[in-house]
Amino acid sequence: MKKVVRLTESDLTRMVRRVLLETEKEVEEQKGIGTKIRKGIENVVQSNPVLIAQKLMDETKPSPGGKYCFTKEQYIDQIRGREIKSADAAREHIFLYRIQQGDTPGEFKRSAGYNKLCKYDAKNFRKGDVIMRSKLNELT
Repeated sequence: MKKVVRLTESDLTRMVRRVLLETEKEVEEQKGIGTKIRKGIENVVQSNPVLIAQKLMDETKPSPGGKYCFTKEQYIDQIRGREIKSADAAREHIFLYRIQQGDTPGEFKRSAGYNKLCKYDAKNFRKGDVIMRSKLNELT
């Protein structure tokens, strides 16, 4: 034999409200977990030396006919060696510079951040090429 349960309208309203609140809490908890995971992934991606190097090389490209005076692998090694964890830090410490009209090899040899990876002679030092420089000390 089945039991009959009588509910008033207010009882039914209260039950529906309670179910909706529980559902909202569960959704909010899941969103919080998703946000934490997403932020964790973003931190890992942003601190990856390969992605940092690629981003900065995309930002500072040689002029048409120009070239990089280093390889991507050499740039990645510099970022790893200095334990740089973000593109902003790399821009600050190991930055890329496009040679401009009037720049001379001598001024770069004498300046901070002399780069042994690049040949600073008249034949290899051309407007539009991109060189790697450092504010910290010599690059090797």
